[in-house]
Amino acid sequence: MLNLRAAESLPPLAQDLGQRLADAPADAFTQEWIAVPAAGIKRWLQLELARTLGASEPGANDGVVANIKFAYPATLGQAVLAADPLFIKESGDPWSVDRLTWAVLAALDESSKWSTATTLSELTEGASRYGRARYVADLFDSYSNHRPEMIRAWVEGRNVDGNGSPLDAAMAWQPELWRVTREIVGSPSSPERMPQLLADLRTNALEVDLPPRVSLFGITGMPGGEQFLELISALGQHREVNIYLLEPSVGALKAIQKHSSSPLPIPRNQEVALEELAHPLLRSWGQPARERAVLLSNYAGIPEVQSLTTTPPTQPADLLHQLQGDLRANTAPQSNFSLLPSDRSVEIHSCHGLTRQVEVLHDALAHALADDPTLTQDEILVACPTLSQYAPLIEATFSSRGESAPNNENFGPRLFAQIADRSQREVYPVLDC
Repeated sequence: MLNLRAAESLPPLAQDLGQRLADAPADAFTQEWIAVPAAGIKRWLQLELARTLGASEPGANDGVVANIKFAYPATLGQAVLAADPLFIKESGDPWSVDRLTWAVLAALDESSKWSTATTLSELTEGASRYGRARYVADLFDSYSNHRPEMIRAWVEGRNVDGNGSPLDAAMAWQPELWRVTREIVGSPSSPERMPQLLADLRTNALEVDLPPRVSLFGITGMPGGEQFLELISALGQHREVNIYLLEPSVGALKAIQKHSSSPLPIPRNQEVALEELAHPLLRSWGQPARERAVLLSNYAGIPEVQSLTTTPPTQPADLLHQLQGDLRANTAPQSNFSLLPSDRSVEIHSCHGLTRQVEVLHDALAHALADDPTLTQDEILVACPTLSQYAPLIEATFSSRGESAPNNENFGPRLFAQIADRSQREVYPVLDC
């Protein structure tokens, strides 16, 4: 059973997921498996499910969330690869990035086996051979996840790109180096193994370490594209698979699915989905959702997406609701909205320097909490495009202001910030070294 549900916000998706998880499996000790796109979504979903699972009444805060394994969407494919009987006794995946790096490093030394080695053997000042091998290994790993057809063509000796077209001469070193690396690894890569594994998964001949019910929550993109759709379609043959899509506009999704029927893959300069989008923000910021809609509409093994969107009010209360309504309906902005002087639903602050931005953010959040008694700090999300630069400033600014801060100067209540989605290399500089 494969179910796809979409909404323009996370609460309707979490409510539907909570209702499904409330239907306990036959074995009370069976673990639930939920994939989330980021650590911040995981934390929010845990709090939201606690208001549903085991709560004394709907919306109460006394529920319990337990025996749930949270993972990332890419681990779904890893679980299928790990079930391969030929590799289950291995000490580890020989195609993991860490181990692949050393194979690439060895392949770089065998320049006699390929004709374009000279361009990679020359290092600039400060560069290292290991660093270059690591970069190439990351590149090959990305190809395996997102361009499996291209990798399978390279195995057959055809030097093509992701669209099946012949590679430019400047890129000819990639398939050559990949084939030498493949010879050093000595075992088939995941694109070579996956077709047979998916065929076995459909016939239930492959024992995968996954529970009978699998959920993917808040998905904003398809990790791996068409191969990921094949994976969830095969998994849904003998398991309950629930996909919860976070859509900027369900109306745009349906419009794209209705008119998109081009064979995959589609070059971006030939994309027709843009013609179905009336709102400029959907055109500029909605590329991941747009490409996902094209994938869903061109793959025959995926059922129709069920919308969980509630009907918005006919008269928007403020500018933010007007903007949200236009996005949901996929309509171009109109010039008939009257902005009230007291409308502060959308604010733009101009600040000088990164530190000043964080200080203004702190004060704006404090004002919002003071103006709305129903607003709590765990309902606030701050999005940041360069978190590594802002994280130290956020920690310093938020810890130095508020009631419990030293030398309090009437800065108002203490605000607590939890910084999520930072890599270990950003947190611990020694690891980066």
